[in-house]
Amino acid sequence: MRLRAISKKGDFSDTLILIVFMFVFGIGIFLIAYIWPIIFEGLRTTGLNNTVEGETAINQMISMGNAGLSRGFVVIFIGLIISTMITSFLVRQHPIFLFVNIITLISSVLVAVYLSNAYDSFVGSPIFAATAAANPLIAFVMNNAVVIIIVVGALDMIISYASFSGGGGVANPL
Repeated sequence: MRLRAISKKGDFSDTLILIVFMFVFGIGIFLIAYIWPIIFEGLRTTGLNNTVEGETAINQMISMGNAGLSRGFVVIFIGLIISTMITSFLVRQHPIFLFVNIITLISSVLVAVYLSNAYDSFVGSPIFAATAAANPLIAFVMNNAVVIIIVVGALDMIISYASFSGGGGVANPL
């Protein structure tokens, strides 16, 4: 039996998927960053770890949670942008679909505006003030979501249409 590789290619909706994933993942990481210190402060106050080593471990976990979660969000977000660029390179689109791609980019920008505002409303709550101050990387990405989506969408279109070849395969430079 011969196994065939399934041809996975990009789609018009890559930028929509990117912004929705960015919002959901940003809210999720923000909530984890909010809960993280509460859990470890609870461990500190229970008195189960009255040793110096236990106190040091709890302090390290609290500081690692604040910095590590925010950096992890940015690393995964950059990886998602890179994977979007790779899938757009694999797409062979006819230039006639440029208008569909532009309409999709416009709708992605509109969704980015709404989701960015929703994130600001969520984080703007007074209960989340300390967590928002401790996680500026997530806020930076979410506050600049519109610009990021425009840049990623434009690069997506440039890459997918620059690699177009009329014969249906990869263009041969020789």
